[in-house]
Amino acid sequence: MEGEAPPGSVIVVLGTNEFFPDGVTPTTTYGPRIATAASAARSGRASLVIVSGAVEQVDGMASGLKARGCVTPIELDPYGWRTLDSVFRAKAHHPGRTLVFVSQSWHCARALWWADRLGVPAVAVSAGYGDGFDAHRAAARDLFAKPKAVIDWALGVGPASSVPVDAGNRPAR
Repeated sequence: MEGEAPPGSVIVVLGTNEFFPDGVTPTTTYGPRIATAASAARSGRASLVIVSGAVEQVDGMASGLKARGCVTPIELDPYGWRTLDSVFRAKAHHPGRTLVFVSQSWHCARALWWADRLGVPAVAVSAGYGDGFDAHRAAARDLFAKPKAVIDWALGVGPASSVPVDAGNRPAR
């Protein structure tokens, strides 16, 4: 793993869809993110993997990790609707533990920024970008997400879900 992730760290795979809304065309972020998370889990330094995102994302990501041979316990966070939510929730569920964010580099930078604001020890493992227009579209989206994160921080905006940050997570089956 990149950075200095101590044994017992918690991997947080930030949400992504496996397919575009057509249900057939794969996104370019999913495959690299799942492969990177599975590899990070195999390092043996993490004691848990959290898949964080919307319900359909976490179920798919947990299945993808298992299909790639991940044997590290997996926890589903179906209320990690935004990067801010994922960081707040991981901190609440696993206080004091080092978080290892897995996503593309542009997304990891934002997660690390939030972790720093919340006093959470964290490192990141960046996944590849994939190929094609989707990879560029996703990176371009972050041009708006970073300033929004700063505005949210300045305004004291909290997580989007009404489910308390320390509730709602569950083990994957």
